[in-house]
Amino acid sequence: MKANYFGTRQEFSGKNQVKLMNSESVSFIQSIKENAKSNGRKRKMVMPIKKYRSGQLETAVWENEREVNGNIISFKTVTLRKSWYDKDKSLWRDATIQLRRNDLQKAMLVLQKAQEDLLLAQENVESEEGDDEDD
Repeated sequence: MKANYFGTRQEFSGKNQVKLMNSESVSFIQSIKENAKSNGRKRKMVMPIKKYRSGQLETAVWENEREVNGNIISFKTVTLRKSWYDKDKSLWRDATIQLRRNDLQKAMLVLQKAQEDLLLAQENVESEEGDDEDD
């Protein structure tokens, strides 16, 4: 790194790549590094424990920690994500919801009920079409 005419430092990190840093950006980066510590503990990169995928749906299981009354408590959560391609904007989009253990059974129940309703409605339409053919 060397100072240039404007008093900023230049950092070269490859062909045609220049990163300009002044004293404010250096102190900002240092404060980010200091804030990466939580209650004296270093934060680790959060990655899911497991992932499951079917088509455009994906679930991930996450290990979480929270401090309660001076004790570290560990718990797991699940994210459910659906991805789709937006043809109008030519980009991939996704929607994600976070669920706790108690939410999973409820989510499965309401999804099962919705599936039953759709299947029963389809069967009713098919049986009505079949009744018309008998006449």
